[in-house]
Amino acid sequence: MLTENQIVMAVQRHFKAMGHTVRQVRKTTEHGTDVIAERRGEVWYVEAKGETSSKKHTQRYGQPFNSAQIKSHVSRAVFTAMSVVAQAPSGRRTRAGVAFPDVAGHRAEVASIATVLERLGIEVFWVAGNRSVQRGVNGGLFVSMQLPSGKVVHVRRDRRLFERWSGTPPDLPKIWASKGFVKYGGRPLLAELAILRSFQRDGWRGVWVNNFGHRTFLTDLPGTGEPVELPTKAAHLFGRIERRNGGRAGCWDVFAWKGPRVIFAEAKRMNRDRIRPSQLRWLEAALSLGVPVSSFVVVEWDMRGRSQ
Repeated sequence: MLTENQIVMAVQRHFKAMGHTVRQVRKTTEHGTDVIAERRGEVWYVEAKGETSSKKHTQRYGQPFNSAQIKSHVSRAVFTAMSVVAQAPSGRRTRAGVAFPDVAGHRAEVASIATVLERLGIEVFWVAGNRSVQRGVNGGLFVSMQLPSGKVVHVRRDRRLFERWSGTPPDLPKIWASKGFVKYGGRPLLAELAILRSFQRDGWRGVWVNNFGHRTFLTDLPGTGEPVELPTKAAHLFGRIERRNGGRAGCWDVFAWKGPRVIFAEAKRMNRDRIRPSQLRWLEAALSLGVPVSSFVVVEWDMRGRSQ
């Protein structure tokens, strides 16, 4: 369980990684804004709250705060952030933020006031148990990624919980079968294809970019359907990124398009997988060609139900 001091230190490291100069850090025993960071004239004031007490001599140390305490802590942090917004001097780029542990209780409280936080421009920093930091108020979560050039970008993160396929698994090579199969549309699919199906359901066209063995574009399980060709405009964009990247290595799992818009989605099993350096290179190659960062999304997924 994360204490307030640990939340503060994680946020401090997050700002430093993004190239900010950290002007102030305060522990629970000190007065003042918990974290003040500055970069290129933009100044952040962040108020942090923990999941448990930072004081070892108290009864709450090592014990999670209850719902009433969480509500109180979130309220105080948000009020502090609102005061920053209200008192911000004109002409100065002042940003207010709150930082909380990435746990259900705090997420529920923030979700209940998400629209207000967004209107006020108050950012939320979520700190996971491994001290990683993500930004976003409600549903619009972001993952901070440092590109090979050193630039930091914030990529949208989505979370999907699929039902585990409990029937006979498809006969596929271990490279795919070891991931397990999810149930989608009443049949077994790899998570990448289930994500593709969800885009198709919303009116997108797209493919799973299979980078193993014979690199192909697929819309179904390997061996079930034939590889497909990209339509002209999608193929043109994909080819430009591939050439800028020096090859297809690192291409994200799902490539989808709808009218002039495109999406590159990367499937990552929750708490298991991470973005690889080659995928950061693909991202940077695409951005350098004018593809907006909003066209990229990391889909963190997992399965519910017992494995057979």
